[in-house]
Amino acid sequence: MRYFLEFSDEAAKLAAEYQACVSQLFSSIDAADEGATITADTDVISAPALAGKLFVIRDGYFTYKVDDRRVLFFETGDLVGLDSVAGIHTGSISSPFPVRVDVYDYKSLKAAVASNDSIQDSWNKLLVTYSALLRSLVAAATEGQVHFTPEERLVRADQVIIEEGSSGEEVYSLVSGKLDVISGGVKVGEILEGELFGVIASLTNTPRTATVKAVKDSIILAVPGEKFVELVRCRPATLGKLLESFARILGGSNRAALRSAVEGVSGLKAG
Repeated sequence: MRYFLEFSDEAAKLAAEYQACVSQLFSSIDAADEGATITADTDVISAPALAGKLFVIRDGYFTYKVDDRRVLFFETGDLVGLDSVAGIHTGSISSPFPVRVDVYDYKSLKAAVASNDSIQDSWNKLLVTYSALLRSLVAAATEGQVHFTPEERLVRADQVIIEEGSSGEEVYSLVSGKLDVISGGVKVGEILEGELFGVIASLTNTPRTATVKAVKDSIILAVPGEKFVELVRCRPATLGKLLESFARILGGSNRAALRSAVEGVSGLKAG
C-alpha cells in the first residue's frame, strides 16, 4: 500500500496494522480462485460481476480514488474489496491495466469467521483499521485545493522517459518499477518508488539535465508543470520530498548535476 500524497504518522501506523491483519487472516483461508485476472478499468467496488468477492493482489496494482482524486495504491499482497462487502463505500478502485488476484468468496469467509474466535478477532480488527485508515487518508486528500488528476502511464523496459538536452514541462513520480538517471552517457543515480523527477527543466524553462530510462516495466504519474507548482503551494511537504530526492539521487558524485539540481530548487522556491 502506498500513497500519492503525504500522510500522517497515524495513517502509517494504521496501514501497518491493516497489512498485518490481512497477512494473518488470509494465511488461514483458502482462495476460491488463484491467479484470476481483473480487466483494466474495472471498478472493483461497483462491478456487478465482482459483488461478494474479496481480492488479494498477486501482480499489478489498483488506484483508490475519491472524487477523482488519488488517495492510495493497493499493491501486491494487499486486500481489495472490503468497501463493497462491508458497506464502507467511499470511492472507486480500479487500474488502467489488468491485475492478477487471488479471489475469496465473502460468504465462505463469513462462515470461517463465525467458526473461529481467532479469525473473528482478526476480521473485526481488519474492518476497524481499514475504516479508520480510509477516513484519515480521505481527509488528507480533500483538505487541499489541488484540482487536477495526474496521468498514469506504463513505461516499458529500456524506454526513455526524459532525454538529456530536450525540453519539457511535465513533472513525474515513480509509482512502481525502477528508473536509471543518466548524464553524459554515464549512470549517475536511480529513481526510487515514490520519488519525483523532471522538476528542474519544468520549473526553470531549461533543457533536461539528464536522461531518465526505465530499467524494467514501470508505472509513472505525469503532472503538467503549472499544476505541480499548484501542488507545492497547497502541499508544502512535496517540497521536502523533492529535496530528499535530489540529495539521494545526486549526492556528491556528479557536481554538474548537483549544481543543476540546486538551481532547480532555487527556481522552485522563487515560484
